[in-house]
Amino acid sequence: MPRNVLLAGWFHVAAELFGTHAVSSRMHLVRLYLPVRDNAGQAFPVAMFRTIEAELSHRFGGVTAHLAAPASGLWRESGKLHADEVVIFEVLTDEADRGWWTAYRERLARDFRQKQILLMLQAVEVV
Repeated sequence: MPRNVLLAGWFHVAAELFGTHAVSSRMHLVRLYLPVRDNAGQAFPVAMFRTIEAELSHRFGGVTAHLAAPASGLWRESGKLHADEVVIFEVLTDEADRGWWTAYRERLARDFRQKQILLMLQAVEVV
């Protein structure tokens, strides 16, 4: 297939996914970090992650779920080094609804039995 046809095809897919955002637009990127295991070392069921993937896809029209290769997270609390394996979910959205994301993060903290879930929200430009 000629390169320009392939690129036109990708542009069409991007236009379908992002509408007018395929050209250039300010959006918000949300990154959500979830532990693979609970504090006792027991793996969370895959169904929990698939449910989150479905919820975010339904609400925002798409989600990127990095489930196959968990990332390693390290942090220090009260002088003790902690380690986690985490999966990452990413969502692009037009609006930064901090109230909704705060409530969602708090719900996930309860569901995953965590003190806190890391959620980052940043302005990005999609080109």
